[in-house]
Amino acid sequence: MTPLSAEDFGKGFPFQRDISEQIRFLLTAAVRAPSTHNCQPWRFRVENNRLLVYRDTRIRLPQSDPENRYAHISIGFLLHHIDLLGKWLSMAPQISLVNGDEHVAEITFSPATKAEEIPPLVVAIFKRRNRRGVFEDKPISQSIFDEATKMQMPSFIPPEVKVVTDRAALASIADATSGNMKRVYKRRVFRREMSSWITPNNSTRKDGIPGYSLNQPTFMSWILPTVIRLVNMGKVLAKLNNESIASAAAAFGFGAEDSPSGWLSVGFAASHTALTLVAHNIDYSVFVASIEYEDTRKSVGEVFRLHQPLEFLFVAGTFPDEVAWMTPRISIEDKLIPS
Repeated sequence: MTPLSAEDFGKGFPFQRDISEQIRFLLTAAVRAPSTHNCQPWRFRVENNRLLVYRDTRIRLPQSDPENRYAHISIGFLLHHIDLLGKWLSMAPQISLVNGDEHVAEITFSPATKAEEIPPLVVAIFKRRNRRGVFEDKPISQSIFDEATKMQMPSFIPPEVKVVTDRAALASIADATSGNMKRVYKRRVFRREMSSWITPNNSTRKDGIPGYSLNQPTFMSWILPTVIRLVNMGKVLAKLNNESIASAAAAFGFGAEDSPSGWLSVGFAASHTALTLVAHNIDYSVFVASIEYEDTRKSVGEVFRLHQPLEFLFVAGTFPDEVAWMTPRISIEDKLIPS
């Protein structure tokens, strides 16, 4: 069961149990990391004090993620969560990347000891929501930008992290994103894949995109997958995405080399940025449609003034309300590979 708060996680942590059980419990919080379509593209093997992390090859997104870029970025988010939680618990996590498409990382731990104060980014793991909508007209301070873009990276390939705040730059990103939304939604095969990941609000499914995370009432959440599959909603969705991006206080772009290691490093850095924003009660929304075609990927990368290829981006600001929902998670038992 996924713990609902950092306090619950700390109270339930098995400090007196075997280290392999401690690692498995740590994973119940680490898997709160975001992923494309909430597909949760990771699997694990626990061997004593060692955690082996794999890309779950059973999950296939040939239209949304043909190169497995976003699967690796999602696992990079996961690795950052593991790193934060392990350090808080004095487990001294040591992360090593593996040059494999399926086996991506190994992490060693020391036995956990009790931790007194919960770090803000650990609290943010449990508060994080990737939401959509129009942001309020509120700026973000430069000190928060500095905190969100500067971090101590592990021994990964260093990614670039850039932020833009001027209206012209945000409008350019919004236009590129909305243009690509119209392009991609013309393709029936993409709409079929997308609709297969949208779930009704009261579904028992533990992956996918619940209707409530798309601001849909229960009735609409049941018919939305059919509508998306059969009707080209590209113009409508493009307009909504354009309005959201253009209203943001800032956009964060992440560049790296086009490789699994580069994508993992982007996810690790993007997780730090996103959780820092959440710790300061700032919302964010992930929009990657502008990266799906090379022409817009290049032009938006130039907006951020990146020297490496643009791999990921999100926008940030403040939404007028708060939400209590949490997107569901597959149990750790179903993600473990027997040793």
